[in-house]
Amino acid sequence: MTSPVQIQQLARIVGGQMLYPPLHPIYVTSFSIDTRTLKQGDVFVAIKGPHFNGNDFVEKAFLKGACCAIVSRLRWHLKAKRQEIAELGPGPLIAVSDTTQALAKLGTYFRRKLRAKVIAVTGSIGKTATREMLAAVLGRSGKTYQSRSNYNNVYGVPLSIFEARPDCEYLVVELGMNAKGEIAQLADICQPDYGVVTNVSTCHTEFFESLDDVADTKAELFEKLPEKGALFVNADDSRLESRTHLAKCKVVGFGLSAGEFRGDNLRSLGENGTAFEVFYGGESHSLRCPLLGAHNVKNALAAVAVGRHLGMSWDAIVAGLADTSSLPHRVNLVGSRDGRLRVLDDSYNSSPAAVRAAIDTLLVLRGDVDPARSVILVLGDMLELGRLSESEHYKVGVYVGSRPIDQLFLLGPLSKHTARGACDSGMAPERIHHCQSIYDLKSALDEVQDGAWVLVKGSRAWALDRLVDRLCGESRQKVLIR
Repeated sequence: MTSPVQIQQLARIVGGQMLYPPLHPIYVTSFSIDTRTLKQGDVFVAIKGPHFNGNDFVEKAFLKGACCAIVSRLRWHLKAKRQEIAELGPGPLIAVSDTTQALAKLGTYFRRKLRAKVIAVTGSIGKTATREMLAAVLGRSGKTYQSRSNYNNVYGVPLSIFEARPDCEYLVVELGMNAKGEIAQLADICQPDYGVVTNVSTCHTEFFESLDDVADTKAELFEKLPEKGALFVNADDSRLESRTHLAKCKVVGFGLSAGEFRGDNLRSLGENGTAFEVFYGGESHSLRCPLLGAHNVKNALAAVAVGRHLGMSWDAIVAGLADTSSLPHRVNLVGSRDGRLRVLDDSYNSSPAAVRAAIDTLLVLRGDVDPARSVILVLGDMLELGRLSESEHYKVGVYVGSRPIDQLFLLGPLSKHTARGACDSGMAPERIHHCQSIYDLKSALDEVQDGAWVLVKGSRAWALDRLVDRLCGESRQKVLIR
């Protein structure tokens, strides 16, 4: 919720023209780009995407209680001129040449009004987990708001700023990308005081020539940080480390083999996460990462590093990490509704490094309980890998074949390369199954051995969360490891 602003001032901020101006002063504090979630008194910003045009929903927005709409000048200016002067139109409109740019201008304006310190988090994988842990840690220091799960693009970052309350002390914003210049654009909107970069890996490579190009785009954040700020970077990632000279602020490293904040002595606690030690400044401290998987320890280290830099005590950081909650379909251990299966639900999205990490996590969890139980993988194709698609699916298959996996269920046209890799590294062909749909997968899993441990993972397009819902029910229960 932003500080109140008059509609006429909004028009000046975005460089727009008022159409059908209100008869009385109207102050606004909230914004929406979706009529399905729009609330009474919101300003509706009619953004235009590849598959929709918000200008088609302006009347609906006013019917739902919008106080004003920011619309396309090309669409509405001519329409207003054709109408009689006496007509009031659908409601107060601000006509602009580009509604997405208008949204960005509003984000930048209200960011300047915030007294909060803004921490921007990006990286190929792990940025959402890092954002969650960082927000939980900072919540022990002051009022903290974090962007929602998918609010990491040119639409979501401004909306995150709008939703932060004026008394917010820390705002944790996630920055995503699929093109050069996008991180710089988002950083211009949110103007971060601090930046966190988790890693560079094979993810979204369809849009880039090489991993160096991915690293260059992530490093756009480095140049946007103020001199009095700080950059927190994964010191184990050589591509990131080699670009830290671009930052004009203090650089703080974290990692398992390098960095000022170094994690070591990792120990699985089953469903309770991973215990580890942090070595910093000649001292060591024992902590617990509540999110499953040893890979999340690096993300926890990022949160620790930021917390310490901002003057938090170790006790407060430990308590903050413990407050972290897992997100739906992101490395959650749940039980099937019939009690037959333990399911590691990591169905939100997928990439090569994330698949390997999820496999390792499943095997560690299974080993903590009953190493004799069978292990089953359900893998949907990894998308947006571009020219690396075939080779990366093959490499994942090789990794699967090298691990103690009992059965492999695959979905998608690229899965033939995963199967080939698994066979080449020793997995028997009869243990590999190609399925055509979620229904086929569900039917196949109904026949597997009781007590099996199952990983479900794939790119968003495969909607494998629906498979988890069918297996476990929409109100899933966490598995209690005994």
